[in-house]
Order: sequence, then structure tokens, then C-alpha cells
Amino acid sequence: MASESGPEQSSGLTEDRIVREIFLKEPPLSSDFVVPPGDDAAVVRVEGDLVATADILVEGVHFDLSYFSPEDLGYRAVAVNLSDLAAMGARPHSCLVSVGMPSLVSEEFVRGLAAGIRDSLEEFGASLAGGDTVRSERVVVSVTALGTLDGKPLTRSGAKEGDGIYISGPAGLSHIGMLFLTGGTSGGEDLEEARRKHLRPVPRVALGLALREREIASSCIDTSDGLVRDLTRILEASGVGASIDVAPLLDERLRKLAQAAGVDPLDALLYGGEDFELLFTVPPEKEKELLRSVGEEVIRIGIVRAERGLSDSLGGEPLSLSGKGKSSFEHFGEGGA
Repeated sequence: MASESGPEQSSGLTEDRIVREIFLKEPPLSSDFVVPPGDDAAVVRVEGDLVATADILVEGVHFDLSYFSPEDLGYRAVAVNLSDLAAMGARPHSCLVSVGMPSLVSEEFVRGLAAGIRDSLEEFGASLAGGDTVRSERVVVSVTALGTLDGKPLTRSGAKEGDGIYISGPAGLSHIGMLFLTGGTSGGEDLEEARRKHLRPVPRVALGLALREREIASSCIDTSDGLVRDLTRILEASGVGASIDVAPLLDERLRKLAQAAGVDPLDALLYGGEDFELLFTVPPEKEKELLRSVGEEVIRIGIVRAERGLSDSLGGEPLSLSGKGKSSFEHFGEGGA
């Protein structure tokens, strides 16, 4: 059952009321729905290729209701899926949301969860296509996100020797935010930004679309599992190696936040994960176009090499990657809950 800090229990909340609150309260944003949610299934007419992804959040594994509000949980559950669509260069279309909750959860919790789901969908132009509810011992939110694209998708496997390596924003901030949340530390504006980065990540949808539509990126991934792990996935899929210098990411703000959280700033930066930034490679002839045409700030952190493997440095000084990675989340390894 949920902990005392989880959803308060009360009577009178039926499955039909939950379905109405989450799935049927507002009509879909898109006019593509031939049959909207409310029937046995929704019917959607789309143009181009359909892109599908899914992610599941489990209480006690991915989040703790002692510091996650139902609104933040609903928002995050959708946002992390839209981040996968962004990494493919897809335009968000709709989501299917399935929710498991302990029996007799409060109506306030359900309303908050539904509000967070709708906020995230509306912010990025997606609709709710339906879903399901079930009784469970813990709160579980499973989202399947659907997107569309009319050309070649971005993938992990296109990086080539000489390509520049870029990231769309800071690395390690979400992990530091999670440590602040679990430790109950209060502080100033920077601490609040780190907390928000963990609770309400922002999928880089507009950037992903620009990278694909303007054929700027040769490969792309979102940083759900940490800079080193996700970059390694690009390198392995592309059959190449890389040299990176993380000095542009290790600014004074990150150092101070990491110190306050009691974590090595390099560990947070390299292995923290859940930042949901876009990590991508760009051919040399496209780098000027990237900086000229993409409105969002991006950071160059390295170059793709022909020789397999990953070498890391800080301001030109080599760093050892061996024995690291304790911050990275692993579902079925030692790091998994």
C-alpha cells in the first residue's frame, strides 16, 4: 500500500469517476480523432510515419510521493515520453495513459494527477487518446506516446568521424535536484531550479524537430540515463568512438550545487541521468548552420573519432571513467530499487 506520505485514502471514488476525471474531462486537442476517447478505442487519422514510445513510473522505484505532488507526477510521466519523441525528431501527437493506484485513493490526488497530465500534454501540443486504470499496491503511471514525422527519423546510429558532439543543456542538474528533494534541503533560486529539473523535465521537442527537419544532426538521443551512458549508446550504435571535454558543463553554479548536495560534481555531470536534454552529433559542414538556425542554446562538448571507445577530459586534462557510474540508475542491477 502507499505510504502515509502518499495519496490519502477516502471512499466513494469509482473506476468510472477516475476514467472521467483523467481521460474524458476535456476533448482531444487534435482534430485527427475520428473517434475520440470514450469508446472502446480511439480512432486517429495521421499523416506520415507513426512514432511510438512507452515508459512506466513506479512509486518507490522512480519517484517518492513524499516530495512528488500528484501534479508533478502527472506532468513528468508525460514529459519523459515526449522527450523520446523529441530525440527521434517527431512531432508529439497523443498519449495513452494507464494508472494503477491503491484502493480508496483520494479524489484530490486523482484530480491533481489528471491536471499534471493535461498540463504537460497541452504545453507540447499533444492530446490524450485514452488509457486504463487498475488497483495496485503502489501508484504506477504508464504512458505510451505517439508522434508523427514526414521524413527520415533521427536515430542513434548515424554519427561519423569528425562530427561535433553537442548537448542541449546542463548535465547532472536533475540528479542534484533529486538529492535535494530526498534530503529536504531548502535554499535559493539555483536549488529550486535543480528541484524543478527533476520534478518537471522539459522535453526538447522544438529542437528535435529543427535538427531533423533541417537535416542538421547525424545522430541523437535524450539523456535519460546520464551523459556517459547515453553517449556510449550513440557510439556503439554508430560503430565509432569519441573524445569529450566536459569543462563547458562544469560551471561554478553546478560545483556549488553539487557541494551543497554532498555529491562529486563530475559524478553528477557524467552519470546522474534524468536530465532529458538532447545529446546529438553534427557533421562539420552543418555546425555553422546549427549555431545560426537553432534558437535554443546548445553546448559543444567533443568530437567523434574513428577509433572505438570514449575518452574524457576536463579543460584538456584527462579524466578516468573507470569505476564511475554509481549515480546512474539501473533497473535490474545494483543501482535498481
